[in-house]
Amino acid sequence: MEYLLHEYDDYKLVLVGHSLGGALTPLVGNEFANRNRQVTAVSFGSPKFGNEVNGAMVEGNAYIRVTHVGDIVPLLPTRQLGYSHAGLLMFFQHQRATTGCRHHPNKGVHKEELDPRGCCIRHNGSNTSEKLP
Repeated sequence: MEYLLHEYDDYKLVLVGHSLGGALTPLVGNEFANRNRQVTAVSFGSPKFGNEVNGAMVEGNAYIRVTHVGDIVPLLPTRQLGYSHAGLLMFFQHQRATTGCRHHPNKGVHKEELDPRGCCIRHNGSNTSEKLP
């Protein structure tokens, strides 16, 4: 991997993961960021991957978390066990409607304004056409 990163140093690095792979995506992205490599991590339907300390560790990186209202995986493990999400949330409520949380693009969503599903209350029920980074 080091060889490829050196050989193609002008390429953009984008990591994508789904479900359990989505939980690993921001952590692997953080490893690349620690090596001074610019990276964007995108997860689809990922479970919570750690506590608030883990979340703060990846908040400075470009991390987009995509979830759908009908998917149970992003609800697990529960907050009662100390787990939380990080990253910029893109929430799908319907097949064709998206909701993006863009209060602080570099910091993710306001954690104090999340509903029980972990979705941003300010944007629940509204559609936005804001483009994600």
